[in-house]
Amino acid sequence: MNSYNIITPKSISGHQLSGSQEQSRVNNFQIKESKQKPKINFTATSQSTANFNVNNNIKQGKEASHSKSRSDYYKRLEYFREYNRKLKERNPLYWKRDRKVNDQKETKPQKKKRTRDSAAEYQKRLEYFREYNRKLKERNPLYWKRDGKQAKQIAISRASPSLSISERVLNPTKKSVYYDFDVSSATKEITFQADPSSMASGSSRPSSTTPLNSPTYLRTIDSDNFEEDGLTAHQLFGSGDGLTYGDFLILPGFIDFAADEVITTTQLTKKIQLSAPLVSSPMDTVTESEMAIAMALCGGIGIIHHNCTAEFQAQEVMKVKKYKHGFIRDPVCLSPSHTVRDVLTIKAEKGFTGIPITDNGQLGGELMGIITSRDIDFKTEEIINEPLCKLMTTLDQLVTAPEGITLEEAIDVLEKNKKGKLPIVDPQMRLTALIARADIKKRRDYPMASKDLNNQLLVGAAIGTREPDKDRLKKLAEAGVDVIVLDSSQGNSIYQIQMIKYIKTNFPNIQVIAGNIVTQTQAKNLIEAGADGLRVGMGCGSICITQEVMACGRAQATAVYKVSNYARRFDIPTIADGGITSVGHILKALALGASACMMGSMLAGTTEAPGEYYFSNGVRLKKYRGMGSIDAMESKEGEGSRQRYFQSETEDVRVAQGVSGAIVDKGSVHRFVPYLVNGIRYGCQDMGIRSLNQMKEQMYCGVLKFEKRTASAQIEGGVHGLYSFEKKLF
Repeated sequence: MNSYNIITPKSISGHQLSGSQEQSRVNNFQIKESKQKPKINFTATSQSTANFNVNNNIKQGKEASHSKSRSDYYKRLEYFREYNRKLKERNPLYWKRDRKVNDQKETKPQKKKRTRDSAAEYQKRLEYFREYNRKLKERNPLYWKRDGKQAKQIAISRASPSLSISERVLNPTKKSVYYDFDVSSATKEITFQADPSSMASGSSRPSSTTPLNSPTYLRTIDSDNFEEDGLTAHQLFGSGDGLTYGDFLILPGFIDFAADEVITTTQLTKKIQLSAPLVSSPMDTVTESEMAIAMALCGGIGIIHHNCTAEFQAQEVMKVKKYKHGFIRDPVCLSPSHTVRDVLTIKAEKGFTGIPITDNGQLGGELMGIITSRDIDFKTEEIINEPLCKLMTTLDQLVTAPEGITLEEAIDVLEKNKKGKLPIVDPQMRLTALIARADIKKRRDYPMASKDLNNQLLVGAAIGTREPDKDRLKKLAEAGVDVIVLDSSQGNSIYQIQMIKYIKTNFPNIQVIAGNIVTQTQAKNLIEAGADGLRVGMGCGSICITQEVMACGRAQATAVYKVSNYARRFDIPTIADGGITSVGHILKALALGASACMMGSMLAGTTEAPGEYYFSNGVRLKKYRGMGSIDAMESKEGEGSRQRYFQSETEDVRVAQGVSGAIVDKGSVHRFVPYLVNGIRYGCQDMGIRSLNQMKEQMYCGVLKFEKRTASAQIEGGVHGLYSFEKKLF
């Protein structure tokens, strides 16, 4: 038996049609809506019999019922069929004739009431939900949590098209809501939370008598504020904004280990490993042999600059490779005719007074004696112009050691004779080296020293990409350089690609770091050419104005993340170069995928940096300049600086991409770098990370979370609200 509910024109609802009305009923038909639409209900059977009932619900509330003969019924039925056919032609989106079917298809499914589950049934369903969530977490750790009825509304609005959701509400008055999912590539997770206490008590909603400040009341409020903390690196940098290190923070993790358990070992290149992720920049006011030695002793590496002659650069590399703990191969020497004033000058510049005296005042001269602070401490002003030959400890009072002695044997000599200095001489009593007790103590203080397979300190050197740099490269290889850094402000050039191929062909044992770059396209070209590492950064250094002048570059944090994310597919380490002003910035660069950080301004004011200290307004300073500054490019040995910025020697007008300035004295690298390493360890501990490799893994998996911070948040994160303060870092 078929049932039909038909909405009819008012003209035929419960009334007999006249002749004129019959004539125009099909050609001129309109549906006029009213608050109460007349309805005709009829039932047709297979035996062609019918009971035709007309219900006319009018405003007066009267009901009319009319019975029709069989012929009238078929006549009227034929009319309605013709009417529906024409209505279909006018508008295919016509309403359904069967009200019951319409309700089932177009409205939400009716909730099926069910009695309260038993404790066993509830526990069984709860175990199902837990297993379901566990498997969904394995598919995607970036899940979100919702509770109860709110889950359905937000899931339907936010789920991807591939996530279809159907609901079976077991009991609308409880939190036990069951969802069936067809999950193919769901990007979110719905967590179902059922409270056993609420299941036992019936309704989970608070009663009217529950006080608003009750913990139970707050717990039962439906809310959509149960999002995961922070953003993943992909979400943070996926918006297209250029972010620097100050624009975000890393959210803390769980601590279950001590800071000294953190492993800071990292890869500089494919084959070179460092004990600390720290590299000194190849700048003429930052890195020469003294800085490179200090960096290697502390677990990092120094890159000798190339704003000098090839011979000088090769000699600096050789000093690092020949350095041995405790042996000073180029000690400061004076002649017997020098005065106490000269000793005091050296003490002010170098920080020591144990100076050997040779006949010509140079290394290799015949040893005459030694001058120490004990010889001049008393009556300094009275003897300031006295020659050293009258005050020095003479050769017959000295303890010396022959050339070729081992370090362990030299240490035994110092311990037995209780001396602070031990000159090393050849058979002709010419001075060849010096051993200091203070340096022997340093040897025990640097267990993290970066060494090669021959137990020599690691060192790198920078070169350009022109034809003369091939001769420079040959000299550096003979000196024993471990890694070559191709120094260019924009590394994605045919010159650098050709130089990479030349090095890999003629010097296959030397590792090559290419750069500088800031995009994945640049990285792709250099990796395909054969680079063993990438240097990331353009225009973000403290003395660099490339972004301002050339309108090219990229925000450093974004550049590090984008390039590192691409390079990791080929196991190519990246070095974050520029924008580093604190140990916190080092941690952020490492957390974004960098394997090491290159520092310029942070090391420029140290004792080991090239240049002399000077005072300005009572502050002890050291000169620091960018390699793109006019000062550097027009210097006597400025060829390397000019090549770095693609400028020739004969150009009349130069375009500066750097500035010159000064840095406050920071003391010795031997104190400053250990502070940085310990800062990295404590930062990793706060993140709940035991090693730098684990940091990268958690970042790419989305476990390590980040958060943007506003300008106000950056102010809040620094020192504020004080009239004055003193900031001592170590």
